Amino acid sequence: MSRLFVRVLAASFFSIACFCFSLPVYASPNIEVISPQAGMSSGSPVFFEANASSSCAQGIAALRIYSAPGVSAYTTLSAHLETFINLTPGIYNTVVQAWDNCGGVSKAPVTLTVTSDAGVSVFLPSTTSGSGPIHFAGSARNPDCPAGILAMRIYTSWGVTPYTVYGNQLDAYVQLGNAVYDATLQAWDNCGNVFKSNFQISGSGDADAFLYTVNQAGEIAKFNVDSNEALAVDSPAEVFSSSQAASSIVHHPSGWFVYVSTIAGIYGYYVDHGTGVLRAMQGSPFYSNIPIGTLFADPTGNFLYAAQPLPSSTGSEPSTKLNSYKIDRSTGALTLSASTTVGQVLVAISTDPDGLFLYATGGGVTTDPSHIYGYHVNPNSGALTPVYGSPFEMSDVQYAFALSAGYQYLYVATATNGGDVRSYQINYNSGSLYPPLGPYGAPGVIFGTQSMLTDWLARYVWTGNEPTGTGENYFWLFNLDGYTGALTGPHDIGAGNLYVDLLTESNAANAIYAAGGPCGPITCAPGMLSAWTWAPGGNGTLEMINALPTGSSNPVGVSVVRANPE
Repeated sequence: MSRLFVRVLAASFFSIACFCFSLPVYASPNIEVISPQAGMSSGSPVFFEANASSSCAQGIAALRIYSAPGVSAYTTLSAHLETFINLTPGIYNTVVQAWDNCGGVSKAPVTLTVTSDAGVSVFLPSTTSGSGPIHFAGSARNPDCPAGILAMRIYTSWGVTPYTVYGNQLDAYVQLGNAVYDATLQAWDNCGNVFKSNFQISGSGDADAFLYTVNQAGEIAKFNVDSNEALAVDSPAEVFSSSQAASSIVHHPSGWFVYVSTIAGIYGYYVDHGTGVLRAMQGSPFYSNIPIGTLFADPTGNFLYAAQPLPSSTGSEPSTKLNSYKIDRSTGALTLSASTTVGQVLVAISTDPDGLFLYATGGGVTTDPSHIYGYHVNPNSGALTPVYGSPFEMSDVQYAFALSAGYQYLYVATATNGGDVRSYQINYNSGSLYPPLGPYGAPGVIFGTQSMLTDWLARYVWTGNEPTGTGENYFWLFNLDGYTGALTGPHDIGAGNLYVDLLTESNAANAIYAAGGPCGPITCAPGMLSAWTWAPGGNGTLEMINALPTGSSNPVGVSVVRANPE
């Protein structure tokens, strides 16, 4: 079934007698209801998701669910709404209502039937195909079990379980390759019963909409991405600023939110997908006056992870707090949910592709070797529990500076011997890491947490390099064996004077975006952003599409959001 689009347009003017004039009239907000589908029958709780947009320059003020006339069930002060609502069995004429900041109001009616039948209700995906990451949402109930539902799980094929949550509500993103999947949403209650809902879904990558770079001064530059992955800027170019020194930028897998880490907390922005404008979230900046280093967005969409450097006394080893922040799925607001302290400086964070395990790497400040810290992620709270064998010592590595995961492997970039990459297999039962394959030489790897990238279809690994003294920049391409995790190569791809120390992949896995710029003792040369696509032959070799300046200050992060947010 297709989504329900309700577009209410106001386009009229007043004319009084012989006085010919018109009053300013604003179009009412547009509301897109993603879930529930109109006319559907489901159990409770019911999953609601809706988005609103407006021609009002100040954007949307609020969204609200009415479960019955005059009965407000949920309100959010944002342009996105995502929540579960408990409803007793019956027929409901619900309404999603939006207000913009220019006085416009719109309503989208959704009729549904709520039953008391035991079982699993699948709200998303609502069609048999989707652009990734795929949004899964469902609920479960059994009125005959007073102890309720124990857990829910997604199966994307027999024995493949990318996500499990404890409770009767499931809301998560899963990255699926370009294939057809026989999926199952399964639930267990606390009385020994099992419930399943089977469906088929085909996955594919999404197109790109907007790309953002952040520089050392905290300025975010916005770029438009066309259907050929070419970059463009509006005239005049739009720049959004936190006015704080920044270190990284990440996006939520839905495409609705962007986060920037600074020396004064985490700045959160809502993406206006009509224009690409970034609007500050309610409550942003979060945890102000706390310096935040590297950020990593949980691929399921539920948590944001951050490295928080801690002050150290003279002669002592610096340490880092590794924080988990719960993301409000309607507003994007952050709440600290868990924290653990590591006795080293953490420079990179990554999860496995499904977000089951979190890994961080640190070291290199003193003579101590680098370590990889591994944690099991509690899907409800974000709490981090060390996996067996953690931390994993890299005895011959003083500085490991980048992590990137693909399929069931974790790739680590180091500064050893001028730069190399190592491949660790992840034990999906425990999260432990098997001894690495490699090292694979990647000469002159630039020290940066985004200087290595693993293709999300698990075909290639790239690093961005500047071999010392050459004056030229290069990509180093490795071909990835998805069964063993082994790398072959590297193959060098010349980038000339385009710095490629910050890398991110397009949502359709058919292009690479690279950014960077050199800094001298006093000033930085203008930063550059470039787009690259696969050269004919399909072996991962890249050829440039186009390049644009990012501004006068050195970029420290790059992130690209999908065209079809959900």
